[in-house]
Amino acid sequence: MLAGLVPYGPAKSRIVAARKSAYLTGFRRLLKVLSRTSCLTALSALWLGACHPRLVMPDLQGPFEGRQWPEEPDEAHVRHVGSLVLPHQSLARPIAVACAEGRVAVADPLAGAAFVLDLDRKRWRLVRPPRGAERSTPTGVGLLSDGTLLIVDAQRRELQSLPPKKGRRAIPLLQDSELVRPTAIEMLNDSEAVLVDTGGHQLYLVNIAEGSMQSIGPGRGLVGEGFNFPVDAAPSEDGSLYVSDGLNAVIQRLSNDSVSLVAGGVGLGGPALIRPKGLAVDTAGRLHVVDAGMQHVQVYGADGSLAGRYGGPGPGEGSLALPAGICIESNLVYVADSLNRRVQVYSLVDLED
Repeated sequence: MLAGLVPYGPAKSRIVAARKSAYLTGFRRLLKVLSRTSCLTALSALWLGACHPRLVMPDLQGPFEGRQWPEEPDEAHVRHVGSLVLPHQSLARPIAVACAEGRVAVADPLAGAAFVLDLDRKRWRLVRPPRGAERSTPTGVGLLSDGTLLIVDAQRRELQSLPPKKGRRAIPLLQDSELVRPTAIEMLNDSEAVLVDTGGHQLYLVNIAEGSMQSIGPGRGLVGEGFNFPVDAAPSEDGSLYVSDGLNAVIQRLSNDSVSLVAGGVGLGGPALIRPKGLAVDTAGRLHVVDAGMQHVQVYGADGSLAGRYGGPGPGEGSLALPAGICIESNLVYVADSLNRRVQVYSLVDLED
């Protein structure tokens, strides 16, 4: 076309169409690049989630025929059910999970957000940090029976909440100068929870209604004396607390401010733990311990004896890569499979209806 002439008719339509196609192609390439950038994962999830809210998940009703532990021909104690996956790889580094009433909450510090997965409706939503938050690092989550979400923000050193049907932006619930680096929360009931301050080597009993807390336990110490960078806690059947003691590499029991060894520890007897992370207790009273170093879940009886293990390293069916958080509802176990960017689901065969 000669310079200075203005296209019209069919020629103009073809030029406009070509420009639109070029813009659309460039925009798609830009989105592809942004989706690979961890700092913008949350932004991508916000935009894409509005268009594709469906949750990719397995059938949770059973019967389950997936990979089993121990392996055949032995009788199965645990079976792999499947994986919870968000569209467009919206999960960047899930490290904590909580489950209650058909919902699973996930904390993802790399995405800078928490997610709530509604398993009954196969929907999911992203929870934004409080207004004015320059950066959010959610490392722990809890769920109340009414659907209220609790979020532990390590960066802001606070506990946040989001009541049901109150939008998608969390609000500060508790912020205390005593907190150094809070990382996890474990619900005791709808009014109380245990907050784990990894950086401060301390556990706190939180009154959710009042937004207050008080320290429990001895603080920092060696095995049998205290905690060294605790990372999670779980209530036992007798009312005491199991504590995942990170740098001591053991599981300890906290009862009336006294601490005793339950499992793990090099040279302390029993199977060693390398990097104990999340804890959960099933309805049979067994303790499930996520070991990020061994990349599997170890199961202990009430007496601390090893009852079994499941998982194992890798990206395949039922395998784990740097697992962290764990929760159990009924017979289903949910594990935050961090590097595989998913939540793995297992079934406890002896607890199936």
